[in-house]
Amino acid sequence: MSNALSISLTHTSDSYLPGDTLHGQIHWPNATAPSQKVAVRLFWFTEGRGSQDLEIIDELQLTLSPHSPTEFHFTLPHFPFSFSGKLISLQWAVEAISLPDESHTSRHPFCLSPTKDEINLTRVESAQTQQSKKWSNRK
Repeated sequence: MSNALSISLTHTSDSYLPGDTLHGQIHWPNATAPSQKVAVRLFWFTEGRGSQDLEIIDELQLTLSPHSPTEFHFTLPHFPFSFSGKLISLQWAVEAISLPDESHTSRHPFCLSPTKDEINLTRVESAQTQQSKKWSNRK
């Protein structure tokens, strides 16, 4: 195992349903003190064109042991869902950050969706013409 700060999730996959409990462990064999603290954050963020949005849903402050992993859990919210589109995507992650200096971090992404699959946004086709709809200002 590496000496770096790391996160492992106990679920067999990285896909979750809304309302599930996300269980995990923080490992940091190289912790500098017996009472090393970390912040563990559950959050979503957007990627793509335009400005990035980010919302921290929950945060825990834990004291780590250099000799054994420290467990954590979060109850996942019912939305927003993970999605990927041509212009923007929304991703979920859990992140551990060393305190107070924030010099060590680890991030573990996961999918939150009612189908356990990322929602892929595609162009909408008209049922009448089988052509892609274009939004415009019509006069």
